[in-house]
Amino acid sequence: MEIGISLSNTSVLATPETLLGMADKAEELGFASIWVGDHIALPYTLRQPYPYSRGAPSRAWIAESPIYDPVVLMSVIAGRTQRLKVAVGVLVLPYRHGVLTAKMAATLDVLSGGRLLLGVGIGWMSEEFDVMGMRFSERGAVTDEQIRLFRELWYKEKPEFHGKYYNMAGMTFLPRPRGKIPILVGGNTLPALRRHGSGRRARAPTSASTHTIPTGAPPRRASSAAHGRAHANQSPCRERSIAEVAPTSSSQADQSSTVKRRRFH
Repeated sequence: MEIGISLSNTSVLATPETLLGMADKAEELGFASIWVGDHIALPYTLRQPYPYSRGAPSRAWIAESPIYDPVVLMSVIAGRTQRLKVAVGVLVLPYRHGVLTAKMAATLDVLSGGRLLLGVGIGWMSEEFDVMGMRFSERGAVTDEQIRLFRELWYKEKPEFHGKYYNMAGMTFLPRPRGKIPILVGGNTLPALRRHGSGRRARAPTSASTHTIPTGAPPRRASSAAHGRAHANQSPCRERSIAEVAPTSSSQADQSSTVKRRRFH
């Protein structure tokens, strides 16, 4: 089992000294990975409650906190560490152009020596989509297409992609990642679970409790089999358990929740 630690980059406690000091300490103590989150701009008043609060008060106080960009922060951490994997849980894919995100991820993976873990999600805060002129209702479709786009750009010598939102042909895309970048799907809705079951991807940890998983969620084996994942009668995937130590709010800092997830290679 590998143990990762959550680094709150959207918090009143998030200062350069704290963030980088925690990263240094995490490597010194032998943690396998360090996780950051993703927000762009936060409203003073939320239209809807934070979906992973598990009944706790809304995190409106976070609007007064600094928000450090996850890709930039992971790059800085990777540059000052040697072994620690850098991870985002999750990067909200619709916030950024798919080709640009693929470029940033591939670059970070190469420069870090293959230490990137890419958690992805569709986002939940409609206010952020509004301020960037994006359609909140299409975020799931955009996310699905970006994941397909990543695979084409990262692993094909002459990539070509034609979708609803992205088109690319007759152009190079370099550098390519050092190996396979693990894509970990966040969320606890039925579409997120199906996204998790599609292809060789794992589910990113969230703070949702088991009772929030929707009724009718497809069993892991059935969902995975429908998308061609290997099982007993096929070539088996190698499996590793990983735990993330992740306080979900400042009020829960003394009750760190450990969430297990599995990665498939």
